[in-house]
Amino acid sequence: IGAQLDNEYMHSSAPWEMTTGISDEWVPGGSDGIAYLEALRGIAHEVGIDVPFYTATGWGGAPVPDDVLPLWGGYAYRPWLFYAHGGEHPVTDEYLYRDFHANDCPRGAEFDPSYQPEDRPYACCEMGGGMTNSYNYRFVLPMKSVDAMTNIKMGSGCNFLGYYMYHGGTNPTGHGVYLNEGQVPKKSYDYQAGLGEFGQVRESYGRMKTLHYFGRTFAERFVPMDVVVPADQAGITPTDREPLRYCVRTDGRSGFVFLDNFQDHDEMVAKHDETIGITLADGAGTVVIDGIGLAPEENCVLPFNMDLDGVTLAAATVQPVTAITLPGAARRTFVFLRPDGMTRAWMRFADGTMLDVDGDADFQRFTVSDGGATVDVVVLSRAKAGEMTVIDGEALVFAPGAAFRRDGRIVVESTRGDIRVETYPAGYLAAGNGETDIMDGSSPLGSLTVALPEAHVEPTVERLKDNRFAITLPDGFMDGDHVKDMLLQVRYMGDIGWLFAGGELVNDNFCNGDVWEIGMKENAGLVKAAGNRLVLVITPLRKGVNVNVDSPMAARMEHADEQIASLESVAVQPVYEVEFRKS
Repeated sequence: IGAQLDNEYMHSSAPWEMTTGISDEWVPGGSDGIAYLEALRGIAHEVGIDVPFYTATGWGGAPVPDDVLPLWGGYAYRPWLFYAHGGEHPVTDEYLYRDFHANDCPRGAEFDPSYQPEDRPYACCEMGGGMTNSYNYRFVLPMKSVDAMTNIKMGSGCNFLGYYMYHGGTNPTGHGVYLNEGQVPKKSYDYQAGLGEFGQVRESYGRMKTLHYFGRTFAERFVPMDVVVPADQAGITPTDREPLRYCVRTDGRSGFVFLDNFQDHDEMVAKHDETIGITLADGAGTVVIDGIGLAPEENCVLPFNMDLDGVTLAAATVQPVTAITLPGAARRTFVFLRPDGMTRAWMRFADGTMLDVDGDADFQRFTVSDGGATVDVVVLSRAKAGEMTVIDGEALVFAPGAAFRRDGRIVVESTRGDIRVETYPAGYLAAGNGETDIMDGSSPLGSLTVALPEAHVEPTVERLKDNRFAITLPDGFMDGDHVKDMLLQVRYMGDIGWLFAGGELVNDNFCNGDVWEIGMKENAGLVKAAGNRLVLVITPLRKGVNVNVDSPMAARMEHADEQIASLESVAVQPVYEVEFRKS
């Protein structure tokens, strides 16, 4: 449905890796403006790329033709700040609400469009779905930063979500050369994304899904809603930890309050007993949402005057996620989640009915009626919602990892050997042996556990030199029932880790103190051809470096007071996959 014509044209040039640092030669950033993009679109038409939407990045003064959709983004973790300079990473303004669709939206380095914002939709292609480590900036990404970014963008007027990256990957090797910049790893592009380089399922993946389900389920009512940034938000700065950060998407009578308690490169304080008053249009009164609490790093979306198929939810301190129609049911079930830190969670309906939500329960179910209409409501804990997958709009599957459809089956992928799946309604799934999920009597959820044979792989490690190790995997290391992948997990101390098979670079890593994972399924051919033998090289972290350049011509000698290169552990983590069918 769309094609991007160019990326950061006239905004960012690129270093020519063979010369930069020697002659400082760069690939030009461009100078032909809109005419260049129009020429690209002409070429696209000639070769059959004829789509409803043509897009181009809008930031950095990039040119955008009138009928091209400009795309934006936001990064709170910015390795490029350290390419030439040191110091501490500053807090950013990425977690403050704005109306990006308003002409009077504050301009800055990250948002300064060449057009009037009200003339175009506000759409994103590079919301920070993670971030790679660079040589001079190494960190472990806070996974809650990702859906907090989604919340901020949706609340600030974005109806078009695009991430960079949503799924990490591995850079290709060119004809004997590596195709990326020298400031980042040559092969690994894991990006600490919601889905990792080898498909690892991370916390941010589950948290993003709750907002994606919300956007998809309630798009018809949410997308046309305007942004209202309250006046008390204008003075909030990124270093303000105490004030409640919020904004509203509304049609004047109903809407959603977006709240965020995450700030990059800082620690927010828990919020307790906050109150928000919303004055409705045309003298329709005021909605009060009180008792609001949020844990540090949490975000949420709270509804007001939300139509639940004829039952009006006046206000709530739980977040709408989706709606399903259970098999054979005549009405929909609306699914909500209880944000972390919302110690007093409640739902208030237009007829005065008040539901108090248990602050400790993972799953609760209610039935509510109003004026002849009746709906069912399910409220999940934040943790439970993070495990949830909607199947065919009629059921909820809760699994420790990922659940998805494939060839008419429901597949569950997990690093656990005993895979316990829960469903709503109970009895929805059956395992390969015919066993159906069952209720335990204390919960409306069905429960089904598949115990898999343990796929145990024990690598052997041999030290070859001070910073060089041979890792040998046993024959059949990818064998085993229901084994999808084997993740080689390496913990080490040093500067850079390099993993080779038969002299070919398989993966590399800039040490940041976290575990380094390499998928063996994708590299099984290389590894087997090398006799199941991998070579790990650790470039030492050097302290007190001095380079002697007194010798003639090109001769130099480096001396270091201390070199750190140690291998702490090597393990193999199986990734299992089990198929279920509808019962």
